[in-house]
Amino acid sequence: MGLQRTTETAALGWLRAEEGWTRALASGVSEAARGGRAWLGVSAAGMAMPRTRRSAVEGMEAWALATGAAFALKGLAHRRRPGLIRPLGRNTSSSSMPSSHTAAAVAYATAATWRTPVTAVLVVPAAGLVAWSRLGTARHFPTDVAVGAAVGLAIGALVHTANDLAGRRPSPPSTPSQPV
Repeated sequence: MGLQRTTETAALGWLRAEEGWTRALASGVSEAARGGRAWLGVSAAGMAMPRTRRSAVEGMEAWALATGAAFALKGLAHRRRPGLIRPLGRNTSSSSMPSSHTAAAVAYATAATWRTPVTAVLVVPAAGLVAWSRLGTARHFPTDVAVGAAVGLAIGALVHTANDLAGRRPSPPSTPSQPV
């Protein structure tokens, strides 16, 4: 085993959720993020408010693109998942590099926050929790999560920029008329 893998396995052993509540939290967050369910819920709430509608749509666009990009990269990477530490949750056979959960979460948070900064209060901590959950469940090495975060950041910025260039900017908030 190489030095990098040894170091990452040691870090993963330290980061893995062992206690009851942290174990349940890591497993629950990972499962909620699977297939975008958590982000669909966040977007549904965002769609209910005119101020956050565009961020909800752009977040889901970014989520979908980042998921696809991460799976394309997995096809190139063929990295084995951590095996020396027993993982929590479902078994999966896809490559460990990059974390698609993390890529999608960070992409959603980036696009949504860039469009409507107030959404950061919810989506940035949620994306961080998803990234931690992939380590807490021992499904990924730390570098898998870091690369997933980088992919997500790039895709989120790309989605935001593409929407701006396409002219899909939201209207500025209306201001009350000032007496003359």
